[in-house]
Amino acid sequence: MRLESSSVSDHQGVDVAAALAASKGEPGEADTAWRLFCAAQTAGLSLDARTLAALLSCCGRGSGWDAKGRGRAVFEAAQRAGLDSDPFVVSAHVTALSRAGDVDGAFAAADGAASADVVTLNALLSAALRAGEFARGVEAHSRAVALGVVPDGTTTTALVQLLTACGDTSAAVAVYEACGLRPSPRLLSAALSACGRGGDTDRAWQLYSGALARGVQPDGAVLTALVHACGADSDAAWRAFQEGRRHGLALGACEPAVCAMLCVFAKSREANRAVLFFETVRREWPGRRPARVAYLLLRDVAAAAGDEALAQRVAAMMSAELPRGSGKASTEDGGKAAARRSPGAAVATFTADGVSYETRNGEEEELGGNARARQLLAGAGPALCEALGAAYAPDVSCVQLMAGGAAAQRAALCSHAEKKALGALLLRRTTTEPARVRVTIRMCRDCHALFSLASAHFKRPIECLDGHTHIFQDGACSCGNRWR
Repeated sequence: MRLESSSVSDHQGVDVAAALAASKGEPGEADTAWRLFCAAQTAGLSLDARTLAALLSCCGRGSGWDAKGRGRAVFEAAQRAGLDSDPFVVSAHVTALSRAGDVDGAFAAADGAASADVVTLNALLSAALRAGEFARGVEAHSRAVALGVVPDGTTTTALVQLLTACGDTSAAVAVYEACGLRPSPRLLSAALSACGRGGDTDRAWQLYSGALARGVQPDGAVLTALVHACGADSDAAWRAFQEGRRHGLALGACEPAVCAMLCVFAKSREANRAVLFFETVRREWPGRRPARVAYLLLRDVAAAAGDEALAQRVAAMMSAELPRGSGKASTEDGGKAAARRSPGAAVATFTADGVSYETRNGEEEELGGNARARQLLAGAGPALCEALGAAYAPDVSCVQLMAGGAAAQRAALCSHAEKKALGALLLRRTTTEPARVRVTIRMCRDCHALFSLASAHFKRPIECLDGHTHIFQDGACSCGNRWR
């Protein structure tokens, strides 16, 4: 069911809430939800707590960059209705603020409420995870428990994730073992990730076996975490992958599990086994090819193993097997259609002064007479790298099989699409708003490191959406460097 924005004058509040809940937070619904709210306000409808919480949630999950302002307006409506202390309204407000990058506002909104209910505490811990405020989240948990909040499974899972992100993996595992709850797959996945982060593969297998003995049915996320926990032990990782077959799960069709196995092969530098695994997955993939990121990770395996022949083979496979897309050029008025994109090439988009721009890896060749796009993007990537000075050291392992030597490799890294987009936003605009970039494929290690450095150097929050949401602040990322 999709939201209808034509009129709400005949709707009751509960009907609006049902429509919002049915939208499931699809990004495309954010604008419609906002229009629905505005129309309800104009019509003088009295919205209940459930409706207001759903509106806050939908605005927070939307794709609009003004989510913070919209969330504030909805919360002000809740205040006028005397519903601003409702736990579900408060928790939705906390979540909306955190998704808009205002983690300080999220903590302020939860102040006092976290001592009263677990719903708001869970929202606050999720906000801390999303914003990279891991130690702050652990402190908030301790304060709330001391004030009498009783943690539930969601709370415990968030605490395990926060402690893991802080690097205290022993404490994370201890929390899992002491919680006394029958572990959900999500909680078990968090504990296995803690073992993997701590390099304790044996402990991960013990926790997994113990959960099975307690009747837990593993899902793809659990087995993916178990594969990751095996580190560079490809035999143990393969055994974890095969656990999926034993439990009736087709992990060959589970992109995270496939990517986890390829990461293990990259760490163990086993190019031949990676190729055999990849070919097996391609045969078993139900009705479609592996995702683009799987090809890119196979290329990482080739780089780690120094196998140039495999790297060339992967490039040929990507060219032959992955569909080529077309898109709009970066112009203020729409412009001409861009040339076809190379498979695997990143395309970054960003908005400046209300105008959307698009850029790709490499030198800008299609800006033509678009003076504004040329002013923003030409040389923006190298300029950003130079602005960071000695703090930025290019990670050429991302392109170590590229011809032309170290100088060419560094130049290629500086011309990555997301770097150019970020350079345009940070160096060639004067706004203090968070810099927001979208990119069509996962960020490489070098771009991820540079975004972290830039958030500290320019003292500004930076957001990047690459299939995952990364919020960089003060040199840290909300993903805890677990994005790949």
